[in-house]
Amino acid sequence: MSQSNTLQDNTVYILDSYGLIYRAYYALFSHPLTNIRGENISAVVIFFRNLKALLSKYKPAFLAAAFDSRTKTFRHELYPEYKATRQKTPEDLHAQVPWIENVLKELGVPVLMRNGFEADDIIATVAKKCMAEGRDVRILSADKDLLQLVNEHCKEMQPDKTNGGWETEGIEEVKAKWGIGPELILDFLSLTGDSADNVPGVKGVGEKTALKLLTEYG
Repeated sequence: MSQSNTLQDNTVYILDSYGLIYRAYYALFSHPLTNIRGENISAVVIFFRNLKALLSKYKPAFLAAAFDSRTKTFRHELYPEYKATRQKTPEDLHAQVPWIENVLKELGVPVLMRNGFEADDIIATVAKKCMAEGRDVRILSADKDLLQLVNEHCKEMQPDKTNGGWETEGIEEVKAKWGIGPELILDFLSLTGDSADNVPGVKGVGEKTALKLLTEYG
């Protein structure tokens, strides 16, 4: 989504689409919104409500939506147990993804997807390319993995549960929340592992131990 304006902000906003869809769906899991056919539309409504808040407040000139591969990714080839413990995506959540894709396309928002890669990979690639061109980047996601990209030119924006809208996390916010800077997030996750993705960490090392080691040794 772009517009002609010599004074426009060149910041590029990237949606972690499936992460936001998943979060939106479970926000109303116990009392879902439905359409006249009785189909669950919670994810559609909350996703675009959040997007509207973004467009109204920040008026981004450049916006894209990253989606996960429709096939298994290179991570599954490296580690067959990757995400093996995750429950199957509910059908009424899965059904809403194509609706959201279609609305984004109708709005003129580029939908970025490549089989074999996750949205995270696409987001990181776009962010790196943008920063190499001197553009600022805003990643719209609640994913802690993406915090490793945060620097003086790249921030993560997370849905604000309390007030609606978005909260921005930069270097100082990451340090305040995690006790380490963005440059150590990858090491932190490597030590602790990630149960959501069924990725083991170092045996016997939890968050407190990992934080202690990283604080002491870097």
